[in-house]
Amino acid sequence: MRLVSQNGEFDVPYEITSLSRTGNIIRAYVPMVGEKGTVMARYLTDEKAENAMKMLHNTYTGTFFSQNMHITENDEKKFLEMVSTKGFGIIRTFTSGDEMKFEPANIVFQFPEDDEV
Repeated sequence: MRLVSQNGEFDVPYEITSLSRTGNIIRAYVPMVGEKGTVMARYLTDEKAENAMKMLHNTYTGTFFSQNMHITENDEKKFLEMVSTKGFGIIRTFTSGDEMKFEPANIVFQFPEDDEV
């Protein structure tokens, strides 16, 4: 998954990035960049920064879909609402044994603006 800063200037891979929230500021620590951390987002309140981190976690946990799923017309609106707030992924079962592997799709999370939290 890719993380994009609130202003769109920074794009980092989530899998090798550490994030911290100190008050109303969210910073990313990427091994190649340095110790200070890169400001990914700044909010007016600590609570908004906390909610933005929850939005990130919600996106990262994602949703798994089967290739053979059927969505009825009654469930379509609910499905689309859920899909728009989650990351996507595919579960692939290998033919040798019970081994399963999760392969994430190209998920991008951009930290929302203050008024979007």
